[in-house]
Amino acid sequence: MPHVERPKHWTTIAQYEGEAAVEELRGREFLTPSEEATEQPSRREFLKLMGAGAAFLAAGCARRPVEKILPYVKAPEEVTPGNAVWYASTCEECPAACGLLVKTREGRPIKLEGNPDHPVSRGGLCARGQASLLNLYDPDRLRGPVTVDRATGKTTASTWGVVDKRVIVPLKQAAAGGGKVVLLTGTLTSPTTEALIREFLAIFPSSEHVVYDAVSTDATARAQELSYGERLVPRYRLDRADVLVTLGADPLGTLLSPVEFARDFASRRRPEAGSMSRVIAIEPILTLTGTNADERVITKPEHLFPIAMAIANELLVREPRSPLAGDAAAVAAVRPYGADKVEADAGLEPGTITTIADELWQAHGKSLVLAGPQAAPAAHAVALQLAANLLNSALGNEGITVDGANPSLQSAGSEEAMLGLVERMRAGEVKALIVTGTNPAFTLPAAVGFAEAAKRVPLIVSLADRADETARLADAVGPATHYLESWNDHEPRAGVLSLTQPAIAPLYDSRSLQDTLLAWARYVGKGPLAETAGSYHEYLRERWRTEVYPKSNAAAPFDLFWEGALRTGVLASAGEGIAASRAFRSASLASLPAPAPEGPEGSLSLVLYTPVTMYDGRSANNAWLQELPDPVAKVCWENFAAMAPSRAKKLGVGQTTDSPGMHADVVTVDVGHAKIDLPVVVQPGLHPDVVAVALGYGRTAAGRVGDRLGQSGYAMAEATGGRVGLTGIQARVSRAGRRTPLACVQGHQYTEDRPIIYETTLAEYLRDP
Repeated sequence: MPHVERPKHWTTIAQYEGEAAVEELRGREFLTPSEEATEQPSRREFLKLMGAGAAFLAAGCARRPVEKILPYVKAPEEVTPGNAVWYASTCEECPAACGLLVKTREGRPIKLEGNPDHPVSRGGLCARGQASLLNLYDPDRLRGPVTVDRATGKTTASTWGVVDKRVIVPLKQAAAGGGKVVLLTGTLTSPTTEALIREFLAIFPSSEHVVYDAVSTDATARAQELSYGERLVPRYRLDRADVLVTLGADPLGTLLSPVEFARDFASRRRPEAGSMSRVIAIEPILTLTGTNADERVITKPEHLFPIAMAIANELLVREPRSPLAGDAAAVAAVRPYGADKVEADAGLEPGTITTIADELWQAHGKSLVLAGPQAAPAAHAVALQLAANLLNSALGNEGITVDGANPSLQSAGSEEAMLGLVERMRAGEVKALIVTGTNPAFTLPAAVGFAEAAKRVPLIVSLADRADETARLADAVGPATHYLESWNDHEPRAGVLSLTQPAIAPLYDSRSLQDTLLAWARYVGKGPLAETAGSYHEYLRERWRTEVYPKSNAAAPFDLFWEGALRTGVLASAGEGIAASRAFRSASLASLPAPAPEGPEGSLSLVLYTPVTMYDGRSANNAWLQELPDPVAKVCWENFAAMAPSRAKKLGVGQTTDSPGMHADVVTVDVGHAKIDLPVVVQPGLHPDVVAVALGYGRTAAGRVGDRLGQSGYAMAEATGGRVGLTGIQARVSRAGRRTPLACVQGHQYTEDRPIIYETTLAEYLRDP
C-alpha cells in the first residue's frame, strides 16, 4: 500500500486522508478568470434566472405599501436624528450578568457591546449576549397575556386583568393558610429582586422559592459545603494560575462566567510577557478549552474521578509533598487510587498521572484544578468536586487561585431542590406554582415526569416571553419583558453591583416579574408589600437609597450618585475582600463512591454537553445563534452524534464533504429509556468509547425558527440520588440506514495551498518576535 504523507494541519478528515473530493472542491472554489468567463449555465439555471428577472420586473411596477412613521410629539433634548445614544446596562441572557453598552438610534436598540468599566466582563461580551438583541425583536414573543387549555396546550388571547383575577383568589386562600405557594425561577443575581421575592413569599404561611438551572453548578456548591462548611461557588482565578488542569470543565465555553474566564486566561497567554501559563485538559470530548490547551488527556467521564484521586495519591501517598500528607483521613481516602492501576483502567500512557502531579506541585500555590460540575456521572458529580477541592487545598491554591471570600453568585440552582419539588407536586402538596426564567418541562430528564406532576397542581402561572414547553402546562401565561425593556440590578460576585435600565419602552403588553409580584401583593392585601404604590423602578431606587448608598461612602447626594451609577452601569467596591485560605475538612472524603463499573460489552458512554451557541436551549428561536457554527464541530442549525474516527469506522458510518456542507450517516442512540436519531459527525479528539450529543435542541415550543431543529438530549438524561446525570450514560449506537445533509462550514476555503496556520515555540518567539 503506497505511503500517504499526512498534513500536519488540516481542516477536514477528507483533507487529512487525501481524498480526491478535496481537490475537486478546491478546483471548483477558485476558478481562473478564463474559466469564469467560459463556464456556461445549464438550461435549468438559465430558466431560473429568466424567471427571477421577470418576477423582479413585475415587482418593480407595483406600488409599495404605505408605511406611516410616527414622529416624536416632543423630541427628547438628547436625541439628534441619525446620532447614536449609548446606555450602560447588564446582560440577562444568562446568569453571568456581564456589563454591556446598548447602542440606540431614535429610541431603538440596534447593537450591544461589552462595558469596559465592568470588572467581571471587562469590555467583553459573548456571542449569546450579542445575539440577545434579536430576542427583543423576536416576532414570536407573546403580544399579551394568554390563558391555556391544559388538556390541549392551546392558548387563547387574554388580558392582565383576567390573569390577575385568576391568580388572586388562590393566592388569597394560600395567604389564609390554604396551601403551599412555590416560586420556581432560574438563578437570580439581583439582590433587589431577591429581597422583593422574600417579602412577597412572606405573605404566605407556607411558601418556598426553588431555584433550578439546567446548566448547573449544584455539585460544586454542595462539595464546597462539605469541604469547607459553606455552600457557595468560589471565584476561580485563572489569571493567577501558572498551571491549570481541567477535569471535564470548559471555562472558555459555558462554565459559569466564560467572558470573565476568557479575559483571565488571555492575560496569562501573552508570549511578549516572557512566560505563559500551562493548560492541561483532561476530558472525554473536545471542548473549547481543550482546543486551547497545551496538552489534552482523553478519557471516559467515568474515569475523571479516579484520575483526580490518583493525582492526589501522587501528592499525599506515593511521594508525600503536601501538608495534607499528614492527614490520616485524606491519605486513607486516596490510597486505593494508585496511578498505575488508574492509568491501566483508563487506558492512559504510563506516567501520565505522575507527570501531571509533578507539574502541579512545581506550581503549588499558583496552580488551579477545575472540575466540571456536570462532567462526571451523577453518582460521581459531588465526589469529583471533592477531589478537586482536596487537590487545590493540598497544592496550597486555597485563597490564591480559589477565592472563597469573594464567591461567584452566578449559579444558585439546586438539582436536589428541583427534584424534591416535583415529588411534592406529584403528592399534591403544591397549591400554586409560579414559574419564571426556567423551562423544566424541556430541560428536566423525561424520566422525572414534570408534566405528569404538573397535573396535580391546581394553579400554575408562567411568566415567560412565549408559551414555551412549561407554559403550555400552565393555566395562564403573563408575557415577561425583555431585559432591554426593564429595570433591575445584579451582583454577579460579592462586591460588584451593576444596573439594568430600559433602553426602549415595552414593545408589547408585557410586565416584568417584579412588577407582577408587586401587583399581586397589593391585590392580596397582606404583608410588607401591601401598601406599596409605585413600580419596581421606584422599589429598586428606594432600596439603593437605603441599602447601597449608605455603604458607598459617596460624597455626592443620592440623586447624583444614582445618575452616576446609571451612567457607568456598575458600582464596584474599592477593594476585594482578602481571600483567606480555608481549612479542608478531610471528613468529607469518608463516604466517597466506588469507581463506576464498566458498561456492558458494545455499549458507549454518552456525554450530553452544553453547546456554546445554544446553551440550555433558551434562545433556540434566535436565528443568529442557530446560524452561528459550533466553534469545535463547525456545524450549525442542529445537533448531531459526535464520534471518534476509530469508532465511526468500526460502525461503518461517517460523512462526505460536499460544497457547501456535507452529507452524514444517521445513527440511532439508544439509552434504554429513550432513543433518538441523529446525523454522525466524525470528530478527532473524542474518546473512542464516547458518543457526544449537544443539549438545547429539539424544542417544540420555541417559535418558527427554533422548533423541530435537532433532537432533545434532555430526553436521554438521568436523575438519580438527587442529581441530574448528563454523562456516563450507557448507550448503544446503531446505523439507521439513511443519510442526511448537514450544515457545516468546515471543508471549504482551502486558501490555494497557503498554510492553514503559522506556528512557533515560545523560545523562538522570544528570540525573534
